[in-house]
Amino acid sequence: LRSNQEKQQSYEFVSIEDLVPADHMLRKIDKYIDFTFIDEKVRHLYAQDNGRPAIDPLVLFKMIFLGYFYGIRSERQLEREVQTNLAYRWFLGLGLTDRVPDHTTISWNRRTRFKVTSVFQDIFDEIVLQAITHRMVGGRVLMATDLSIYHRGGWQESQATVTGSHSIIIWESSDLVNWSEPRMVEVAPKEAGCAWAIIDTTIIKAGGMYYRASGDGQITIESSERLMGEWKVISTLESLGLELTGKNVEGPEFFKFNGEEKWGLLVDQ
Repeated sequence: LRSNQEKQQSYEFVSIEDLVPADHMLRKIDKYIDFTFIDEKVRHLYAQDNGRPAIDPLVLFKMIFLGYFYGIRSERQLEREVQTNLAYRWFLGLGLTDRVPDHTTISWNRRTRFKVTSVFQDIFDEIVLQAITHRMVGGRVLMATDLSIYHRGGWQESQATVTGSHSIIIWESSDLVNWSEPRMVEVAPKEAGCAWAIIDTTIIKAGGMYYRASGDGQITIESSERLMGEWKVISTLESLGLELTGKNVEGPEFFKFNGEEKWGLLVDQ
């Protein structure tokens, strides 16, 4: 029999990849969410002639994501959790012996570098969009603008664009039958005139390809092999002979016919 001291002095060669269960939630997130867009989102916030940042922005934001996803509100505690949790290390691309970013570095970036920017909201929106596209978000959400052109005196003198609400109204449902009470969420900055349509692009995945329809002066339909890749124009509604442009329709939305491998496109007139 070996003594405990002999066991403690033995060495084992392991791979962190083998230590994270195949069905771990972070593996699913890593498979479907492409976080590389973060580098482009924050590049303008770093001085390009000062070398590499003290902490990789991708690691920084993925670490912050872990904190929100698992309810770890303290940055000090988040640092400790990443130090001992193999799945967290794997998700961040850290090896077993790699140094975990210090909580003070995370705090400084959040409170100083990113304080007066919308970068956190922009990154959150992109992650949610990717999650929705991959059907990772459960339940259904109905969103509407909190605007009434008529009750605010119409369009004269462009007042409709500067006197509206900064909020959207949200209803939630898990079965499309029973809906929650409406709640208001402020989404537009204080200096904005009002919050218009939530999004004028809809994206779906079908047959291994991504398709999107956007209100961009036209209703333009495009396709791409990758969500963050190059998009190629398929057509516009006007070029299909429908005489529909951004002047008379907006808010495109794809929908799938029940029981059929066929999709339709709704627009708001």
